[in-house]
Amino acid sequence: MMYRFEGERILAISQPAHAWIAGRLMRRLDADMSDLLLLAGEQHDIGWLDWERAPSFDPVAGRPPSFREVSARVHAPMWTLGVERALAAWGPQVAWLERNPLRLCQG
Repeated sequence: MMYRFEGERILAISQPAHAWIAGRLMRRLDADMSDLLLLAGEQHDIGWLDWERAPSFDPVAGRPPSFREVSARVHAPMWTLGVERALAAWGPQVAWLERNPLRLCQG
């Protein structure tokens, strides 16, 4: 989960929603990107789907933790699941990009 703080207001953005927005922005770039690369951009956080449906809760902050606050013990299995989901749904190229997110930035 990502948060945008605006005074007293907090906007919560799920990781899958963030990924979709990132993919939409990639589509607007004036760059020659393959459909698989664009799809990988849109789906790069699919491993978070289950956690986002029932996130943990930080009682001190009064909200679920941000994606940066989730421990590696929790995040690593989600990353693996994201790769498995991408492989099952779209094949090895999208799964590889899911596993190697910096490749999305490098094209």
